[in-house]
Amino acid sequence: AADGALEWQSMMALGFLWSERDYAQAGAWLLRARDLAGRLGDQTLQARSLNRIGNWLVNTGQIEEGLHAHQEALGLFEEQHDTQGIAETLDLLGTAHGMRGDRIQAIASLSQAIPLFRDLGDTRHLISSLTMRAIQSMPGSSETVFASLRSLDVCAQDASEALQMARMVESLAGQAFAENALGHTFLAFGEFGSALMHAREGRRIATEIEHQQWLISAHYCLGRIYTSLLAPAQAISALETGLSLARALGSTFWIATLAAQKGMAHLLTRDFPAATATLQGAMPREQQPLNMAERDVALAWGERALAQEEPDEALQIAERLIATAPGMAPGEAPQPIPRLLKLQGEALSALSRLDEAVDALRRAKQGALERNARPVLWTIHRALARAYQRLRRKDLARRELMAARRVIEELAATLDDVSLGEQFLQAAFDSLPQQKARSSRKVSARAAGGLTAREREVAALVAQGKTSRDIADLLVISERTAEAHVGNILSKLGFSARAQIAAWAVETNLTTR
Repeated sequence: AADGALEWQSMMALGFLWSERDYAQAGAWLLRARDLAGRLGDQTLQARSLNRIGNWLVNTGQIEEGLHAHQEALGLFEEQHDTQGIAETLDLLGTAHGMRGDRIQAIASLSQAIPLFRDLGDTRHLISSLTMRAIQSMPGSSETVFASLRSLDVCAQDASEALQMARMVESLAGQAFAENALGHTFLAFGEFGSALMHAREGRRIATEIEHQQWLISAHYCLGRIYTSLLAPAQAISALETGLSLARALGSTFWIATLAAQKGMAHLLTRDFPAATATLQGAMPREQQPLNMAERDVALAWGERALAQEEPDEALQIAERLIATAPGMAPGEAPQPIPRLLKLQGEALSALSRLDEAVDALRRAKQGALERNARPVLWTIHRALARAYQRLRRKDLARRELMAARRVIEELAATLDDVSLGEQFLQAAFDSLPQQKARSSRKVSARAAGGLTAREREVAALVAQGKTSRDIADLLVISERTAEAHVGNILSKLGFSARAQIAAWAVETNLTTR
């Protein structure tokens, strides 16, 4: 029909549809649409083409080119005073800045887009912008860069509002995106139970609508949760599924992001060949990272070097990532980035530069406390305890070990899955440096905790993951009596959850008696 505008619209729609399945096909259609817009001489169509191409470039690892395309589109929309176009471009710029690693600028762009979408009554884009701002705000998405230091309530509010709106307009894609964001958000603050619930729901919805990108995101979230819970087999399974989907989609960003986390999971089992192969497939060790995903891979290379007793290499990687972290405002003091400072501190400790190590680890702890990043905080306490022990500063070492145990117990208590919580407690406590044995009298007094012999027996069974029904069967008592014993233990020890009983039983070696 020689209808150029409708032909352009059809090409854009095809590109958008393919973006959920195959990025190569998507890019081909979007480039054809851009060329047609140029021939038609329509600035609005050109700007919209630039935005879609910019987003495609960002997702295929060409982030600087993508940012340039969005900036060019923004200029065209501003010339035409096109509020809708300006809002959509700011939204996409937020995503691009975030994937580059500049979380501060990402949040600034999204915070400009959100009120414009509200004024325009554009629910679909508002859902996306709110969800993306939650993702860019949470500390867990900023492990190698500066973070916004927004609270859990603020981050979760954005994603929760987006989820509620997506349900109202029956947008399953919007619901899957928001559920994933909530999973990542709760994980970042160490609320493991809520994180698992939302990640699994995001996976369910994405599977139902066959949305590859949100399915990849859900598997990535699950992989990170299980890695944080020191459950490498479950982590690797989720991440490998996500990687297969990312390769089929052709997203270099997701491939690198998932590979970085899978490399970390392999390190938990000290499977160095598998970790090396995974990381090498995403980015060679010597390559300089250019975006957020590549920075994550570089961090994993640093952890791998440290685990294989190459502290010089680990230190170089940590210091390079600290020096190149994007997003710091001019004149501002550098914000402590806990994961990078922890790597730096542990590398310095391995090199016997203990005073420098303690300084780096103290700054790492400060950064983790500022971000309320509990999943990494307990590992920093552990690293500090090891450094203090080597410096023969026993009181400080003991204080850090107590702090590590407290955070571990808090994290385990967020899980409804008792077995998973107790598995995490056991693995985390086993990883802590051992203190000198106390006198037998002190150990006995601490182990007893005021409990009767039967109550200590019940506590040991709780630590083994036994339910009240299991305990009743094993001890030949009623289930009601078993529950009463558990209640007495909670009361005497001042606890509120079975996971805390399990932690106490492991810590006091009750399970080995």
